[in-house]
Amino acid sequence: MRLLEEGGPGFSGAMEDLRKRSSLTPFWTRSGAARTPTELLLGEEFKEVASSMESRRRQEVFDEIERAAFAPPERILDGRYASDSDLLELFLFARQRLSAGAEQLAVWARAAAEADRRRAVIRYLVRGTLARELLKELGVNGLHWCLDDDVLIATAIGAGLTARDIDVLRVALLGYTMVPPEVSTPETEDERELDGGSTTWSPEPDIDAREQLDKIAAWWHDHSAKWIRLYESDVYPPPYEGRKLAKELGNRSRDAWITFLTVAACQRFGRQTGSQHRGFIQVLRTKGSPQWWTTVSSAPQGVQAVAWMKILDQWMDGKVDEDAYRTWLGLFPTLYQLHRYGNAYMELFLQAARRPPHAFSLDSLLSPKADPSLTGAGRGFEVPPLGAALGLGGVWALRELVRLGVVADVDHVVRECYVPRRRTRMLLAKLGAKGMDDGSSEVLSVRARSVHEFLVDKMEDLNAARFGRCFDLPLYLIATNSNAREESGVAVEVM
Repeated sequence: MRLLEEGGPGFSGAMEDLRKRSSLTPFWTRSGAARTPTELLLGEEFKEVASSMESRRRQEVFDEIERAAFAPPERILDGRYASDSDLLELFLFARQRLSAGAEQLAVWARAAAEADRRRAVIRYLVRGTLARELLKELGVNGLHWCLDDDVLIATAIGAGLTARDIDVLRVALLGYTMVPPEVSTPETEDERELDGGSTTWSPEPDIDAREQLDKIAAWWHDHSAKWIRLYESDVYPPPYEGRKLAKELGNRSRDAWITFLTVAACQRFGRQTGSQHRGFIQVLRTKGSPQWWTTVSSAPQGVQAVAWMKILDQWMDGKVDEDAYRTWLGLFPTLYQLHRYGNAYMELFLQAARRPPHAFSLDSLLSPKADPSLTGAGRGFEVPPLGAALGLGGVWALRELVRLGVVADVDHVVRECYVPRRRTRMLLAKLGAKGMDDGSSEVLSVRARSVHEFLVDKMEDLNAARFGRCFDLPLYLIATNSNAREESGVAVEVM
């Protein structure tokens, strides 16, 4: 051993001999069997150990752990070795190089039978170092357990992937010829200035609006579950995916409400995607000392104004993601407004269904000081108006609260649950709706009611016009997503 340590004569030969001998040493596997180190991978139990390794080695081990997530247990090193650094070093020395290449990974991917292993496969196909090589090995036949869109979406969402990731997988695994538009790309009234398109649209000739709307309703009845899962995974940041958000909003969780209203405020931006909005909120949740989200979401009584200036100072000093989120930094006044008055805004939204129907409008709901129905309601509702801060997000927030079951779907609320996005209005204009063009001076809530009235008039059924309490969402998907249009059979295209 001293010769090895000193690197004296015979060092290379002795080291090679030791390596060959140790490579034959059996190690216990997760299944309880013993195998030689060249056959084994490190599993999730070794994440903590890998975290202390140098950068390049750490990334290699993390990728190995991702591969092990869909490997059979007899090919994964027993997790108990993670607590013995000497034995682990011996294992790594003996193995030298990981032998689980793309060909072997393809065998494991096809054999994955359990839901968690299948999710691991899908995740690796997006994020793994050998993702491209693995896809090549899988070939045109892909994965026998993932041959349709519903299965792919459900598995990918379970794996924590985004809508953009799912689109990539659709191309790679299901043979889509193009990546469809992002499901939840927000578009605002300002988008016309970005794309230079027409601001007035004419109805399509020879198009029966009732027939097309009935097609959308039938498609949504049959396929809404998968599209809603995809939409929610793209829009809402962790830990508030899906039904958990509805529960926490109903329980008046301050953190959930500040998160929800922040997402609503993001809807006023054009051309940015749901994943970008989630990224901004994730920056707030993970950066700063103290963490910025603590300042944003905490009760105002416990936060001094200097804490908000500290966010700006640290943001500028840290050059957050090379200032990729500078656009969202424009939300700073809105975040402060939500921080100061978030509880009041929460109560206003929760009371929407109980407000006097004859006097209800979203504009008055979000302007409590000017709402005569709140006269004498107390100082708790003497707060600044929220409508201008949210923009299109005000209608979006009301729709989402009703869609999630947090606010009851009573008639006077429902008529203002149709988000008048530009693409949705273009679609309806082509179906013959009046007043949908960009030149209209109507406020957002009036535009929302115009969408509702057109749908009720053409579909002749109040419930059908609600699209299963999803309101404008299926229309927006039809208007922005080529796969939705193809799946529904709708003949109108929105360019």
